[in-house]
Amino acid sequence: MTAALRLALILPCLFWHCTPEPRATVLPLQGVVDLDYDLRLREFLIGTRDAVYSMGPSGRLRLLYQLPLESNLQALQMHNLSGQLLLLLSPAGTSATAPGLLSLSGGSTRSIALPLEMQAPQAMDSNRGTIYVTDRQRPIIAILSANRPPEILIENSHFLRNGLALGGIVFARGNYLLISQLSTGQLYRVPVNNPYNFRSVQVKENVPPAHKLLWTPGAELALIAEERILYLESRDDWETARVVHQGNLPQIQSAAVAGQRLYLATNPVRPSSALSGSGQP
Repeated sequence: MTAALRLALILPCLFWHCTPEPRATVLPLQGVVDLDYDLRLREFLIGTRDAVYSMGPSGRLRLLYQLPLESNLQALQMHNLSGQLLLLLSPAGTSATAPGLLSLSGGSTRSIALPLEMQAPQAMDSNRGTIYVTDRQRPIIAILSANRPPEILIENSHFLRNGLALGGIVFARGNYLLISQLSTGQLYRVPVNNPYNFRSVQVKENVPPAHKLLWTPGAELALIAEERILYLESRDDWETARVVHQGNLPQIQSAAVAGQRLYLATNPVRPSSALSGSGQP
């Protein structure tokens, strides 16, 4: 495996749920950018800055894709119905490469362009083949679909605070998006068919900026921040919401749902117990 990815001995946690966060299982993974789960193959998909790996029940890593040197992985998402793995890429260092998406399916790779206005893609979610992408520097949400060229769904200065724009994004069944502002933590509800009719979600408690949002098996909204995970519920279609549970964990890197369980990728507390090495797995 690459030096950027160090895996702790996690199999006991996978099968016996040894975790200080009662609603989730902690995977001690170092150097992870994003995490997802392939339902068909029953494997975790683990993304680092420069590669994507799979990990099955045995805990063995398999290299799936090595990224080009000029790109860094920002996010990944598995489409379990189509078998398509989406990789959201940003330029590496001073590279002049434009941000973009890669689609991996059946051994083939396809590039998908982002709108030219996007500078620093942060997160993505999709619904029925339509992909939505946030930008951490510009107050925009991009929309990508097979039936039309990439375009900006909405651009609004209200999303920009203290030099930061948007983070985590998730599609909701009511045909709207929930997004997190990266500076204030404010949640917004953005209707897909009328995006400029967006509004703030009124949450009684203070919530931190979330770099990832996802639905839990119990239909709660999980907010993934660096040191905290919060679970929110709403009884009025996300006009308002309340925090029903929260946990403090160091360096939460990502999260994924596998079966009826939420898994959190965190930096290992004891790096000496991690597996490490160089080269390919």
